[in-house]
Amino acid sequence: MVCFGKETMELRRESLNTFCVFWDFETGGWSTEGVATTQRNENFIQCSSSHLTSFAVLVGSESGSENEEEALSYISYIGCGISITCLILTITTILLLKNKVFDGIQDFVHFNLSLSLTLGLITFVSGIEAANNTDVGCAIVAVILHYTFLAAFCWMLCEGAFLLTRFYLVLYEGFFLNWKFYTALGWGLPVPVVAISFGAAHRYYGSDQTCWLSEDDGTI
Repeated sequence: MVCFGKETMELRRESLNTFCVFWDFETGGWSTEGVATTQRNENFIQCSSSHLTSFAVLVGSESGSENEEEALSYISYIGCGISITCLILTITTILLLKNKVFDGIQDFVHFNLSLSLTLGLITFVSGIEAANNTDVGCAIVAVILHYTFLAAFCWMLCEGAFLLTRFYLVLYEGFFLNWKFYTALGWGLPVPVVAISFGAAHRYYGSDQTCWLSEDDGTI
């Protein structure tokens, strides 16, 4: 048995936890196996270990209480609800006024950007916490979220390409000011990205807590 200690800064916050750990070269991360905290006060931490390796003391805050997590959950749902409402109003406005106010391609790009964000947020609100249901359903939700939010980024890219073409690449307007080009870029580009990711790491689509990409093995 090996004992060692470490003087620390004052740790008077009740929400702070300290952990005696060692670096596990096999897993590539910190581990508490064979290491225990034997003594702790405001200025000193003592650990004991059954083996020799690289040791450290990690300091972290405790997770929030159930009331705090519930409050954050309500805030998230309310924020998403407001965003979905505004996006639906945007889509409705574009459809009603597309022949009166808006330019054709610009109108088309705005519409699809709003649509991709709306689909993503609706899926998020309705399925992000469906991890307690079937693994297949959770994986489907994660795939839809991955695709719709990637599509939203791609439609933002389309916005930039449209503006670049309008003001700088005037000679190429015939190619870039084409709804087929933007459709392929906005809705088509995310398809191979999601397909390759899901094919290579499908087991990491969904976790025990949420229906989103897992942080294991660099999936996200």
